[in-house]
Amino acid sequence: MYKRQTLYPGKWISTGISKGGQTSLLYRVFFPDDVDVSVPYVAPLCYAREDGRHEPFLRRVGTEADRKKIEDFQLEVLKRKASYRTLPIPENILPLLRQYQRENGWLCLDENGVPFRPDQLSRRFQSFLQKNNLRKIRFHDLRHSCAGILISSGVPLLEVQQWLGHSTYQTTADLYVHLDFSTKLKSSETINTILEKE
Repeated sequence: MYKRQTLYPGKWISTGISKGGQTSLLYRVFFPDDVDVSVPYVAPLCYAREDGRHEPFLRRVGTEADRKKIEDFQLEVLKRKASYRTLPIPENILPLLRQYQRENGWLCLDENGVPFRPDQLSRRFQSFLQKNNLRKIRFHDLRHSCAGILISSGVPLLEVQQWLGHSTYQTTADLYVHLDFSTKLKSSETINTILEKE
């Protein structure tokens, strides 16, 4: 996040073609006072059920079997509603984010004033690991760390499932139940108590 005025105090223009045009339009909608002029050359926002230009091509490309595999995959992804979820921001982080936004604005730029690329966080994470002599893992693997912390802190597995967005409780249990050692200790203590009574 960076205040654009610190980069260049003059007038700002937002422009682009295709996805860049869409970005220019949406940027104007969400941050109307942040740029002086918006010039989206092409911004194909389509509100219809089908675009009308792509579908005929998609019905011809590849084999029928290939198209069926792709369609089945797309339907499977859409069925997984748990993948789309809203998570609360921890209370102690929200004031920090609000302060940063007030001080720096909302535009996400790197230290050179260049907008972040979609893969930049993953690449920087790898650099961080290497610089600190840590084992190489994917950024996505931090989900496992999060699950481990939640489970070891006593958060029920059902809540961990919902937080991670797994489609079923069984998926979460299969992946993480081995981490729930505290539950095993409680079970052991319960068995011990029962045996002592007899």
